[in-house]
Amino acid sequence: MLGRVKNYDKNLPIVELYTAVQSEGSRAGYPTVVIRTTGCTHRCYFGEGGWCDSWYTSIHAEKGKYTFNDIKKCMMIILKYQK
Repeated sequence: MLGRVKNYDKNLPIVELYTAVQSEGSRAGYPTVVIRTTGCTHRCYFGEGGWCDSWYTSIHAEKGKYTFNDIKKCMMIILKYQK
């Protein structure tokens, strides 16, 4: 640990946290951790053909429910499978 985070159990503005396989770009096919944050203030267009797939993270922003410890757990899952 680098000591930059003071409280690893503090809730962060994250509404989704899960492992997945990257499906685009130069890392396609590699395991990854997806972290979807909440509190976006851009208010992008969400309708048919819109460019934001996360309307619930801005218009109806929820209180974050994940911590740094939760992110570390997801990373450990990925590291386990990369060996």
